[in-house]
Amino acid sequence: MGLARTIRTTLRVGRFRHLLLFLIAYMLYNEGIQTVIEMATAYGTEELRLEAWQLMLTLLIIQVIAFAGALLFGWMAGKIGSKRAVMVSLVGWSGVVIYAYFIHTAGEYFFLGTVVGLVLGGSQALSRSLYGSMIPEGASAEFFGFYTVFSKFSSFWGPFTLATIRQLTGSARLSIASLIVFFVLGLVLLNFVDEEKAREAKQAGAF
Repeated sequence: MGLARTIRTTLRVGRFRHLLLFLIAYMLYNEGIQTVIEMATAYGTEELRLEAWQLMLTLLIIQVIAFAGALLFGWMAGKIGSKRAVMVSLVGWSGVVIYAYFIHTAGEYFFLGTVVGLVLGGSQALSRSLYGSMIPEGASAEFFGFYTVFSKFSSFWGPFTLATIRQLTGSARLSIASLIVFFVLGLVLLNFVDEEKAREAKQAGAF
């Protein structure tokens, strides 16, 4: 039954161009986000040779700063709109993986964790908010369920890409830097999402 509902929702989403475009963009940049989160500790351990307490402190920094990041990007969304605020966060994520390529010390890793916390809080909360503004009100449970499934699906290609590049080049730094592709592609596709047309279609009963 769950599979049947997912297929049904997928067909319904396919009727709405801008919502579908957003989901594809989200799948790409969320792939990069989840990979950074999952591999950050391994990168700190294997490449930077950090101690356990330094890794734990960085994770704590990320959690604390993420709350402030959500507030900051929420304020930004009120000024420039949710889509543009998400795009700013993706520029930040691109900077994260580029900076990760060059770091060598625990202090630089702590700073990296601070930036990750900022953009993590903004990108996750605003993506969900932006998606919510484009789905039909009477089917919010169905579509947010689909969103969750979509989020889970976008957690394979990033680690696969990272592992493949690591295997081919022998460099963890190059594999981390390669994740910028997911953020750039997501940013480009998100730019073509028209919020106004999406909401007009929603009000007009495009579903």
